[in-house]
Amino acid sequence: MVYFRVLLEGSEIDIPVGSERAVGFFVTRVVRAGSIADAGAKAMRVVAAEWSIGRLHHLNASPSLSVSEVSRVGLITGAFARQPGYVFHSNA
Repeated sequence: MVYFRVLLEGSEIDIPVGSERAVGFFVTRVVRAGSIADAGAKAMRVVAAEWSIGRLHHLNASPSLSVSEVSRVGLITGAFARQPGYVFHSNA
């Protein structure tokens, strides 16, 4: 298994972020998987869990997730990768 960096796009949400309402987001996750397809699926499971039982469950939202980009990363990058936060966006 190797490490992959997966960029996900979330949509179909309506949550307050500052003085606006967010309708979507982008988030990157680094996962260990056997293929690009497996990496995308694993990253979507991780993010879905964050929204249903994890740190974002209090928002009562269930985003629609899609894989925007997947790239293979090296062992050191993968093993020590930080899992960055979400970048929310509005319709504006």
